[in-house]
Amino acid sequence: MQALTLRFLLNFWALMAIAWTCHAESETPPAMTLEDVDGRKRDIPTKSGKWQVWVIGSRDSAKDSAAWGQAVEAGFKNQLDIVSIAEISGIPKLLRSWVRGKVAREHGRFILIDWEGTLRKRLSLEGPFPHLIVWDPHGERCLQAHGAYSSEKWLHLKQKLEELNPSS
Repeated sequence: MQALTLRFLLNFWALMAIAWTCHAESETPPAMTLEDVDGRKRDIPTKSGKWQVWVIGSRDSAKDSAAWGQAVEAGFKNQLDIVSIAEISGIPKLLRSWVRGKVAREHGRFILIDWEGTLRKRLSLEGPFPHLIVWDPHGERCLQAHGAYSSEKWLHLKQKLEELNPSS
């Protein structure tokens, strides 16, 4: 009987943790305009009606950010939108064209560039490591993860994403 009660309590708390994850931070994505690697101004897509994962990295976390972006794309390519954002603050305007070209060559994917670090400040993201934020189709923050990429962390995040069921 105690084992049954313990299993019930564990299942109950696991379900509560999932529900809490999706509603703990009812924050909507900030409306911002950033540059892409071609220098064109782009609005960050918000409330697109689709699940979104924002992969936000800095110069110090470029390799890990790219690994997270590739893993999310491989696992959920047609199920959600992936928005890659590079926070590259402190670069003089004179060098930005060169930096855009370097980012485009090294990463070969659509990346928005935050030259001032504004997004990181508005979302209260701390640390030089990559941040992943999952937004539901209504623009509510459902899940957030951060840190260096590893296969164990990816499997854990993938499971969380599957629990949220972004394909529906």
